[in-house]
Amino acid sequence: MSDIEKLDTACIESQTRTVDWREEGWSGYDDAGRWEIVYPEREECGYAYDESLHGEATDEGDACTSCDGSGWMSADQAQESDPDWRAPMMNYAYPLDPNRAYDADDAEAVSGCLTIVRDVVEDRCYLALTGGGMDLSWEIARAHMDLGHLPPAWIRLPDMAGRGESDRDKELARAVVMSCETVADWAKGRADRARRVAGLGLSDER
Repeated sequence: MSDIEKLDTACIESQTRTVDWREEGWSGYDDAGRWEIVYPEREECGYAYDESLHGEATDEGDACTSCDGSGWMSADQAQESDPDWRAPMMNYAYPLDPNRAYDADDAEAVSGCLTIVRDVVEDRCYLALTGGGMDLSWEIARAHMDLGHLPPAWIRLPDMAGRGESDRDKELARAVVMSCETVADWAKGRADRARRVAGLGLSDER
């Protein structure tokens, strides 16, 4: 069984939800707040791309001021560094599995431009974007996969320079194909059932 075949279908028919984060409010800050962020216990340091910035201070350079030198910040350090850490920016929410409780480990698994939020009224988690300005469909699809789900079938991967060439991107594209083909099979099954229960023939459908 391939890694893609291990992904579940919990999200493939989900539809994007439009949310006004400011209007609906945040639990803990507003008594009527509807949303809360699912935080990881740690966050990769923004200087992790350059290991020379980590470690103890030396004559050649100072130690990293954002983390303890490990390349990771604690949740407290991350929030102190950025008060809007992991907060959604774009007014869209992508539904996750309603039967699963997502935790700090799941939050850590999600890439930097996405975050997990929970609707405390309906007790359901969603993915949300922490930034925008470009089509992030590749990242949205990958976040679903990192959480163990096939991507939603509505995702239309954009043709972007440098994307689709790596083995990782090809795996992602295959997962999107599997989602679309699965939803198509389900739709055909529902259509066939409608024909059967009503005794329809091809001439009746026109």
